[in-house]
Amino acid sequence: LEDEKHLDYLDGDTLTREEATSLGTLVHNVLSYLSFKNDNIKDLIEALNQAGMFTSQEYTLITNYAPHIQDFIESPIYQEAALAKAIYKEKMFRFKEAQVINGIFDLVFVSDDHITVLDYKTDHISKSNKKSSLIKKHQLQLDYYKKVLQEYFHQDVKGYVYYLETNQCV
Repeated sequence: LEDEKHLDYLDGDTLTREEATSLGTLVHNVLSYLSFKNDNIKDLIEALNQAGMFTSQEYTLITNYAPHIQDFIESPIYQEAALAKAIYKEKMFRFKEAQVINGIFDLVFVSDDHITVLDYKTDHISKSNKKSSLIKKHQLQLDYYKKVLQEYFHQDVKGYVYYLETNQCV
């Protein structure tokens, strides 16, 4: 995808690379408003739109993308998060080791016996992508996330990447 000027979007539409980046930011912003208590993405988008969060172009983009977010809301990982003791969304961190690493956890939730970190991806992939290649693609990122959270919570940490476009959690 690096050399492509456009990315396929829903129903044959295309997005420029800048629009795809904007969509990723937009989706992450909307996901940060999930309550994990009977969320309905259409209602959430309408409420955020009424509050003036979107331009008309952003509203169109996020409305078209809403079915993918609704799939996440109906997924087992969302249901697990909904049962958690604590949920942290879009939390910044700084990790100092041989070098300083700054980052943002998309979602961290605390269960009785472990911590789960979930990173949302709006990457353009297909369902035919091999699970092993998807795991490998973000393994280093998740390893750092797990290390940071293990140091902080002193508990077992599970790490996942959730590909919104294909409703896959790896």
